Amino acid sequence: MNLRIGDSILVLTDQRVQYSFDMKNGELSRINETAAHVLEMADGTHSAQVIFDNLADRLGRDKAEKSRKWIEKAVESGIIIAQSNSEPAVKHKAHELHVIASCLYANSETRKAYLVQKRAIQIEPVDPMNWHQMGELAHAMGYLEEARVAYEHYFTHFPSDPGVAHILCALRNEPPPSRAPDAFVKNLYQNFSVFYEENMCGELQYAAPDRLFSAIKKCISGYTNLIAADLGCGTGLFGMRLRQICTRLIGVDLSPEMLVKAKLRDAYDMLECAEITHWLSCDPQEQFDLITFCDTLIYFGDLQQVVSGCIHHLKPAGFIAFTLEKGDVFPFKLSDSGRFQHHRNHIRDLARNANVKIVHRSEEVLRLEYGKPVIGLVTVLQKN
Repeated sequence: MNLRIGDSILVLTDQRVQYSFDMKNGELSRINETAAHVLEMADGTHSAQVIFDNLADRLGRDKAEKSRKWIEKAVESGIIIAQSNSEPAVKHKAHELHVIASCLYANSETRKAYLVQKRAIQIEPVDPMNWHQMGELAHAMGYLEEARVAYEHYFTHFPSDPGVAHILCALRNEPPPSRAPDAFVKNLYQNFSVFYEENMCGELQYAAPDRLFSAIKKCISGYTNLIAADLGCGTGLFGMRLRQICTRLIGVDLSPEMLVKAKLRDAYDMLECAEITHWLSCDPQEQFDLITFCDTLIYFGDLQQVVSGCIHHLKPAGFIAFTLEKGDVFPFKLSDSGRFQHHRNHIRDLARNANVKIVHRSEEVLRLEYGKPVIGLVTVLQKN
């Protein structure tokens, strides 16, 4: 009887660890080197005896006997098929595996998706879309050098892709730009909007809205009937809190998909789709008591370009409140996530140059990322 690996079974490798993956039921099992070798030999042309003799030469007959028992169990479970002919094992196509990896990733099964996509690359190393997904998955796994290589393969075919250019800037440790490209942010949230709140409030334990709102309440004690602008309002998670202290609330965001979600909350008196520095550069239609940026300025490096624009839209003694991701490089750096991290002294210099005073600054956990806390700078400035 010849042995053939099951039609739905893949042998996958990650960091020198080998797995079998059943595409039918999604089961991923770690296997040892010997089992992987058996599955590779089970191509439909080798008999069980030939495979056993090969193992005996490699391992010795005693160890090969133990492998024989594993082969028998593999046949019983369908991982290996015993056949009387020489029908070859199925040769999976790269596109087929690419689609499977996409589905796994959409279901948050990132490790499985990464392993399957890696196999697709081995089969078809030319297709740029295979490399793009490989970059995204390696990035999500924290394999930054592998992500850089994959994105560079893709970038040779699509050098005008602003999102990949931005990520590569970080992965190559190049000098950071002053801000993330609009196209990068729009594309990010076009895809993210579908599961944004489920992901942020669930898995990532998103706390930035509560942290920022608590800081604002401490600073505005005694202020009533506030008129506020929530810039980078997203789906309105922060706007829901602001509504408690505002008589009028405006929301502005670059992503139309996120604004659709925000509109459903009915927290805003007006919503506008615009890039915020452009919005701030226009002549003020009204003056605000408070302008907020909850996890918005993580897409800007030099914050002077934003804060200077806010001054013209604020009433005397008005407030600017925001969250940042804390960084250890002055004044800021572009992290491998494509977001900026700011040094606390950048806020000091920013306040001095903009002639505003810091009325609140604290370090708080904003959310989790890869299971680790993200420390943020929660800040409130006041116009002199």
